[in-house]
Amino acid sequence: MFSKNKGIFIPAILIIIFLVNDVFGADEKLSFKKDIKELSLEELIETPVTSVSKKEERAFNAAAAVFVITDEDIRRSGFNSVPEALRMAPGIQVAQKTSNVWAISSRGFNGEFSNKLLILVDGRSVYNTVFAGVFWDMKDVVMEDIKRIEVIRGPGATLWGANAVNGVINIITKNSKETLGGLIAGGGGNQEKGFGSARYGGKLGKNATYKIFAKYLDRDAYENESGNEAFDDWDAARGGFRIDWNVTDQDFITFDGDYFEGDSGTKDDNLVTSPVSPFVSNADNSNQFEGGHFLALWKRNFSDGSNFRAQFYFDRENKDFKNLLRIEVDTYDFDFQHQFKFSENQELIWGVNNRTLSDSYGNSFSLIIEPDDRVYNNFSFFVQDDISLIKDRLKLILGSKFTFNRFSGFDPQPNIRLAWTPNKKNTVWGSVSRAVRTPSRLEDGDLTQIRIAATPVPNGFPIITSVIGSNDYDSEKLTAYELGYRVQPTRNLLFDLTGYFNHYEDFRSSTIGAFNLETSPAPHLILPLLLDNSRDEDVFGMEAAAKWNVFEWWNLNASITLLNASSKDIDDIEPDYQWQVRSYWNLIYNLQLDLGIYYVDDLPAQNIPDYTRFDIRLGWTPMPNVDLSLMAQNIQDSEHLEFKEGEGASLFQNTLVQRSIFGKLTLRF
Repeated sequence: MFSKNKGIFIPAILIIIFLVNDVFGADEKLSFKKDIKELSLEELIETPVTSVSKKEERAFNAAAAVFVITDEDIRRSGFNSVPEALRMAPGIQVAQKTSNVWAISSRGFNGEFSNKLLILVDGRSVYNTVFAGVFWDMKDVVMEDIKRIEVIRGPGATLWGANAVNGVINIITKNSKETLGGLIAGGGGNQEKGFGSARYGGKLGKNATYKIFAKYLDRDAYENESGNEAFDDWDAARGGFRIDWNVTDQDFITFDGDYFEGDSGTKDDNLVTSPVSPFVSNADNSNQFEGGHFLALWKRNFSDGSNFRAQFYFDRENKDFKNLLRIEVDTYDFDFQHQFKFSENQELIWGVNNRTLSDSYGNSFSLIIEPDDRVYNNFSFFVQDDISLIKDRLKLILGSKFTFNRFSGFDPQPNIRLAWTPNKKNTVWGSVSRAVRTPSRLEDGDLTQIRIAATPVPNGFPIITSVIGSNDYDSEKLTAYELGYRVQPTRNLLFDLTGYFNHYEDFRSSTIGAFNLETSPAPHLILPLLLDNSRDEDVFGMEAAAKWNVFEWWNLNASITLLNASSKDIDDIEPDYQWQVRSYWNLIYNLQLDLGIYYVDDLPAQNIPDYTRFDIRLGWTPMPNVDLSLMAQNIQDSEHLEFKEGEGASLFQNTLVQRSIFGKLTLRF
């Protein structure tokens, strides 16, 4: 199932690329569109976002805490993965757990599987229903193909549905019209042993364009806290395509898909529980994965402000944690939305979504999910009314999502938002929202056990502690209050400030149950930790960001995030504050010097001290189609710890983030 010859993956894709170009290439010469574009502050303010209200609007006027990571930000940062690029967003906590595992959250509750943050790729949800989170090693993309990453802090459930509780991250890739011609990028270093991507785009007749792409990476293992190799190396390959077709002046169709496979952690020393001596042991927990998706999208514009879109996609994920669990999940998703002018001052958008999942599991003694296969359906309906109270000055947004799911039944998720833009330089906005997180398969089931520890008892049965799900597990609920202000006091300066208060009900907790005696495969006692919803939590905080074009050749970006929780056990697993400063310098002879400083406060509950990350990039663009760069990351120390905690079944050990130095060459043709 898993190929061992991924080294030939990119050369094979390149051959296919040029064969396709020979077959479909138009007689006229392909136009070359430069990917790299320096944006002024005015252009950044005018950059449209679609994730806030499922329609294009200026980020500056949006009634939500929105931040846009542009393709130029990604290029100048030197980051080679989406999780690393998210470090640039204010209010997002990014902590690397191993070479291929990240804990990423917005506004608290970070974990190996951050269950309150919804991740989208071009509007397609990649949220995993098994652990309620994202397998980031499986969600890699060609970085040069990213147009922008829209980061919404705070609830987005009214439009995007369940699990968009503390935020929505939408990774938007480039239309094939924007990627005509070819691109080859690659490099390597001490940790990034080797990486490369290839892309070719062309025309299919007069009204359609295509692109084919491939990516490969090979990342070295980190060290564990004992100073030994952690065996958490990561290598993966993927390839895919996209076709964009303007069928008529009104109709637009997109097809895209990809396939990927890889290994992340070839010999992880994971602790496996057993009812017989030695009760807890190290075992080979190599992790292999494969999957892919196919998407079809149809957009039709009836008139200005009136349109609909219908989207279907199929997604498959297979992941095999040896000695622990094998996961196979197929997702079938249909989404429809319609936008139209209800009146001169009102714009209505509504839609329906049907999501069917089919899963199958290969269990072990350490992790049991029963039934081991299931098909379940989630249905939702949303409506939102955008009311212009004062044209171009004051708008009111009312709406709600109504979801029906197998785990917790019916959940309404309403919100009200108000945005006041007295002039082009100021926007004040506020919102009150409700959002829910539906239970995962590990929390809800006829029997779900995660056996996390075994204690031998002299002259008695060993005791095994086990986390057990419940059929009565309900959705976690959030009521969020937000207030924001954006101001552009001068032509070259922009400030963005957000404050929020989050009240959570039916928050996940556990109670200790009565001992159970089990006799297979050997007599032992189970001490159950029963999952339930018996807690409330309050979290409040502030996020501030600034962009300053100091000179035409020097730009500064900065942000600070403050967070506090009512419960000390929650407060101690989140940094009270974190800040960052990024500097982009355009020097002589097309040289670029880019610096990034990221500070994260300590995590007392995990015994992790505060740390400062310092990155530097030296780039050179000798000609428009050639880009060279040298990147040094984490140069302030040779290694440091960013995260320890693992939710439920912690699939990997904790490792130290290493200093990384690598070079990269990008060619466009």
